[in-house]
Parts: sequence; C-alpha cells; structure tokens
Amino acid sequence: PTTYLMPKETEQFKQAADLNCNTCWICKPSDGTEGDDIEIVNSYSEISGEMLKRDFVIQEYLSKPYLVSEKKFDLRIYVPIIGIDPMHAFFCEEGIARFCTVNYQEPNSENKSNHFMHLTNSSVNKQNANFVNKNDASDDSSRRRMSDIFQNIIKENPNGSEIVAKLKQDIRELCGKTINAIHARLVDTVEEEFKESSVVKSTLFQLMGFDIVITNDFKPVLLEINGNPSMSTFDNVQVGEEVVREISEIDVEIKIPLISDLFTLVSMYTKDRRSLDSVSSFGCLTKVYSNSVVNPPAELGLLHHIKRIYNHILRYEE
Repeated sequence: PTTYLMPKETEQFKQAADLNCNTCWICKPSDGTEGDDIEIVNSYSEISGEMLKRDFVIQEYLSKPYLVSEKKFDLRIYVPIIGIDPMHAFFCEEGIARFCTVNYQEPNSENKSNHFMHLTNSSVNKQNANFVNKNDASDDSSRRRMSDIFQNIIKENPNGSEIVAKLKQDIRELCGKTINAIHARLVDTVEEEFKESSVVKSTLFQLMGFDIVITNDFKPVLLEINGNPSMSTFDNVQVGEEVVREISEIDVEIKIPLISDLFTLVSMYTKDRRSLDSVSSFGCLTKVYSNSVVNPPAELGLLHHIKRIYNHILRYEE
C-alpha cells in the first residue's frame, strides 16, 4: 500500500490525505513490536502527540480484505535468504494465518480504535477473551495454517482451485520481486558491515518474515517485512489463574522443517557457493529469487537479464 516515512515525508502525506479524505491510514512506530501503539487515522491532525515524537511509518489501510468467518487475517510467510554472491531466496510453502478476534467492518469513527477488529497481531488479540488458542489449528482457531486458508477459498468458490493456484504464484512472485528490489541495498549493507571483518560471506544467511494480506479479489499485498521473525515453538496459555508455557503444534509443524531445510541449504552453500544454482526447491522451500546466471526462477528471468545488461553498461562507462 501507499506508505510514508515520518516525519521525513510529512508534507507528502498531508497532501495525499487531503486528496483522499475518506481513506484511513495506519500509523506504526518504527521501533514498535507486537502491535504496540499502532493508530488508525483519517488525517494528520488525528495522529497523537506521542506518535509525532517518534519515527513512524504511515500506510494506507487496506479496507477490503478477504475474510474468513467474517474476520480479517494476515499471512506470516517465511523467506530465507542465503549468501550474497550469488544470493538465493526461498519461499516456505507453509505459513501462519493470524486472525483478528472481532468480526470485521470497514474502519469508521466508531470502530477504528478497535484493535481486535483491525490488527492481526497475535500478541494483541491474545488480550481478547475471544482469542481461540488451539494446538490443532482447527477451523475456529485464531492461528491457522496458510494451507487452511487456501482450502477455504477452494471450498467457497466454484473455480477455487484456479484462484488458489494463481494466488500462490502471485505470492511467490511478490516475495521474489521484493528480494530483487532490495538486493543491491543488502549487498551494500554487507560490504559496509564486514569490510574490516574476517567473516566469510558464504556463511551469511537471513530469515525474513513477510506479512501479507489477501484482498477480497484475491490479490496478495505486502504490508511489511520482519527481519527477525520469532522461531519460538512455545506458547503462553492461560490455565485458570496461571500462565502455562506449552508447545505449539502449529509452530512445530511449520518452523522445524523450515529451520532444518534452511540449515541444510546453508551448509551446502558454505561448502560450495555454486551448489544452490540449480536447486529450484528443497523440502518445504521453493526458490523465488537468484542472481546466479544459472537457472534463475522463470518469472524473474527477464528482470535478471535486464539487471545484468544494466550492470554491464555501467562497468563499460566506468
């Protein structure tokens, strides 16, 4: 969605808000975590004084999400990046759907402060008595598998299988093109961070969490990227007056294979930097980006070749 970095882009946001008076905007502190201090506003004048003292992001609120059981949700999708030269990014084929705990209505002056309706963060919704914490990720659980969402779409729509196939492909392409867009910045950051270090760049990897909302016409939209997604497989569960730490089956089911497959690929890459060039998938992971000249994902092929030609021209001009 349209996004502004505040306070740097204050004037640009004010102009956009003036032109779109009926649009809602969501304010997220740059240093915030777990949904803390998020605000939904219609104009600059509604932003709290406390928020204005901080660096924050303000983003157009997506008011027409695809709903399941009348509730809004988002998808936490895991995207590991391995290496720098070459760099490979993979998409974990299973993710977590995180649900709100109040039936959704488009934001208005009466409900826009209801975080249980508009924010999908589990840490926020656990504060609501309606939060359903079931290890089996059943149909009424507030945390479900991404594949459960796809099955729901298939059941609800006559051409559901075609919708899901296209949606999956769109999500993979979104992840791959996002990594393609930030690749140069990642390379520059690594060069700066490790210019005086003996760290071997072939040992570098990063696991990222992409937060995506599906619109009511089945389009995936990237909301934000978390550079340090939780890999915990435990959950705090209220039992009577006590909080008990229990193993979360959905987290074990998704995160253990993810970590295992990721470390296997990292080990392969560390031994031979070209070892992943021809790997299109491994376990639960599917390649969505590669800057290797060998076998890049088909949907990024044209972008990849344009980049190579551009870089060649730059080198020639130098």
